[in-house]
Amino acid sequence: ADALSYGRLVTRLRIPNDEIRRSGVDGLLAQAANDEALRHLLRTPLQVLIMSIIAETSRQFSPSRFALFWRYYQVIEAREQTKPVGFSALLRDHAPQILDLHRRVGLMLQQQAEESSGATAVLSAQDLHDVAWQVLTDAEYKPSTTHAPLLSQILTAVTHRLVLLTPRGEHGYGFEIRSLQELMASLELTTGTLEQVLPRLRLIAASPHWRNTWLFAAGRYFADPQP
Repeated sequence: ADALSYGRLVTRLRIPNDEIRRSGVDGLLAQAANDEALRHLLRTPLQVLIMSIIAETSRQFSPSRFALFWRYYQVIEAREQTKPVGFSALLRDHAPQILDLHRRVGLMLQQQAEESSGATAVLSAQDLHDVAWQVLTDAEYKPSTTHAPLLSQILTAVTHRLVLLTPRGEHGYGFEIRSLQELMASLELTTGTLEQVLPRLRLIAASPHWRNTWLFAAGRYFADPQP
């Protein structure tokens, strides 16, 4: 009820002069609130805002789980990239590296969650730093010397602006929404040629722990045309 009330206020502010469009957005948010798969995307004011933007621009929430959550990431990314101040230029110029970082972290956390008997997966600040370092190195930057400031800026941007990775107590960072962790893990698994990807998908297909990740991975092939 709080989420829907906030959603109506947000929509009234964003679409002040079009009652029909407002009504459509409010209706879609109400549907999401009654959908077990979408309800957990309405837990914070930022999430409600993102969902209202998706509802307005897409006129529906995609029945494809992959397409919906990928759109969620894209809206957050675009929102931060178009801000006149802050990390907008960094997020635009280094979007591939930032996505790569999220993909790698998603897969690492998903693997960790499988090994920790259902405990919340957490990546230490040092581990997150090491992943970002490797991402930049693979992209032919020099994060130990010339591009050390870039490494620091990317870490600040992903933990303070995109806020998909959030603090987990004193222990490190994890994805605020478990489905986004699974989405990013699926993107990492399906990055590569079909010959590289199929053995990975066969490996995880039988595991209940990897079911949602597998479905995201399969969904990518239908939602995002592949070579």
